Amino acid sequence: MIIEINKDRCKEWDDFVNRRDLGYFFTFEWRDLIEKHYSYRPMYLASVENSEINGILPSFVIESPGSRLVCSMPLFWYGGPIGEKKLELLSELEKKSKPTRIMIATQPSTEKPYVYHGFGIGREYRVYTLKVTDEEDIWRNYEKSNKKAIKKAKGFGVEIIQAKTNDEFDKFYHLYVETMKRKRLTAYRYHFLKELFNTSRAKVYLAMINGKPLATLYCIYHENVIYLFIGGRNVSEDRYKAGNIMRHNIIKNALNDNYDYIYFGGSDVENAGLRHYKSSFGTEEKIQYILFKNKFQLSSLIFKGVQKILGVRQ
Repeated sequence: MIIEINKDRCKEWDDFVNRRDLGYFFTFEWRDLIEKHYSYRPMYLASVENSEINGILPSFVIESPGSRLVCSMPLFWYGGPIGEKKLELLSELEKKSKPTRIMIATQPSTEKPYVYHGFGIGREYRVYTLKVTDEEDIWRNYEKSNKKAIKKAKGFGVEIIQAKTNDEFDKFYHLYVETMKRKRLTAYRYHFLKELFNTSRAKVYLAMINGKPLATLYCIYHENVIYLFIGGRNVSEDRYKAGNIMRHNIIKNALNDNYDYIYFGGSDVENAGLRHYKSSFGTEEKIQYILFKNKFQLSSLIFKGVQKILGVRQ
């Protein structure tokens, strides 16, 4: 049986998510945060057998004039059906939401993901995860270019601080927004990020030199995983290699605090430079597709436009 899960059964949903180690972006906490700060309607479907959830499909309905987009996970490309009854979940989602377009993310995989019948591949990504082991092993797996950059940043005296005050958060947000403008992408809303920052869920880091922000990262902490969620940098100051040493410091802190994995985010398959940068930390690369299904043929240009609206990052 396929049913829609609302807040009265959110604990059952989260229990399934935790059993599968699906991560923070599948939880009801993330769902509620998006619903609160954006005008997206959640539609979280579950397969239930013997009163227990054995499959899920999180999604949001995004209305605009003449269009109803159903997206498996707006603002962050995770989602898609998990567990049992995947095809039934997709079928029920289409039946209930009556969309003009559906966009579904596949789960990251070392092999090419399965493409569901009737869906096309809109975009292909590579996503990167670091297994936190020990300091010697991690340093050994860094590429030479990364080691050199970290040593260079140390030589310049780049300082890494954790943002604690509203002023420090505002410095992060300014640099982040400027970076998104440069990439022609939509930034997350200020109060959306600030709400997580005001809890123990998120931490913000700034790489500084002489009091000037060079780069920044907004990290989300959940269970045994750290997500390097969003960030920004001053491209005119790239010579300081602030991003390298900031990520290196976060990795060292993860070791001390007993985290097991660090998610480095993803990249378009065509972006060789970004892929190399994320790989230079000794990460594991996996494949992810963004699948689409719609009434009309969706051109690559239109698809990229939808990505920008939803705030897809590289």
